[in-house]
Amino acid sequence: MIPAENQFDLFSPAPRLTACVNREAGRDISYKARRDAGMAAAQAHAEADLPGWTESAAAFLAAYALSVGGTFLVEQCRDASIGRLPAPDNLKAWGPATTYAIRKGWIKRVGWAPACSSNGSVKGLYIAGEGIR
Repeated sequence: MIPAENQFDLFSPAPRLTACVNREAGRDISYKARRDAGMAAAQAHAEADLPGWTESAAAFLAAYALSVGGTFLVEQCRDASIGRLPAPDNLKAWGPATTYAIRKGWIKRVGWAPACSSNGSVKGLYIAGEGIR
C-alpha cells in the first residue's frame, strides 16, 4: 500500500505552463515571448553572417515542398539543404524562415508529426501551399 502523501491526485488540474519566471529579471515571461526572442536573435545572427538568409531559406522550403509532393517536417528540409544552402549557426533561424514561407503562401501546415530533432516531440507537418502551385 502506498502512503497517502506519496499518491498523486489524478483529478487535479494540470500545472499552467504559459508563464515562466525569468530569474535574472525577477518577472514572469511567457514561453511565447521567450520563443519569439530566441528566434529573433537567431535570425538576426543568421542575417548578420549571411544577408538575405531568411528569404533564401523560405524559398528553399517552397522548392522542397514542391519536390516532395506530400507532407514533410522542416527538419527534413533542413537535412536536404545541406550543401545547397549555407547553414545558420543556430537552427532556430529556420523558425522565421518557415513563418515567412507560410505568410507568402508557399507552404501550409496541415498537422503535426514526431520529429527526431526534438526527441519525438511533435513539430509542424507541412505541404506546398497554394501560393506556389
